[in-house]
Amino acid sequence: MIKENVLQVEDYQRLIREAGWEMQPQSAIAAALPRSIVTFSTHIDGQTVGMVRLVGDGHIVFYVQDLVVAKTYRRRGIATALMKTVMIYLEKHASHHSFIGLMSAASLEAFYQQFGFMQGPTVGYGAGMTQVWQKATKE
Repeated sequence: MIKENVLQVEDYQRLIREAGWEMQPQSAIAAALPRSIVTFSTHIDGQTVGMVRLVGDGHIVFYVQDLVVAKTYRRRGIATALMKTVMIYLEKHASHHSFIGLMSAASLEAFYQQFGFMQGPTVGYGAGMTQVWQKATKE
């Protein structure tokens, strides 16, 4: 079952850890989650097994962030269901010509292409760029 805006800090941390991604401080996660435009999470037998967030300004810029499914629940269509839910949300809330961005994990580009995302560079668009901010001192 997919639920909207019920994602908890502890579940977020567990899924991020399981994905092998760099963990943010708990205080940063606690501040960030409620500032998401929307979160969707998949729950099976009372456990959060998948999540995705939309961040941005909520009108003309949206960014798909933190799509993660627990390892033991992968290859069951959960990520696809979460992305379909995101796309339905965008259909209702995004303005015409809104920018919808994401950063695909390596080798998952084809997964996002089925939802209309383009792999750069393309005609008129560059390759896209990112930076992971490194503070001089860790929190």
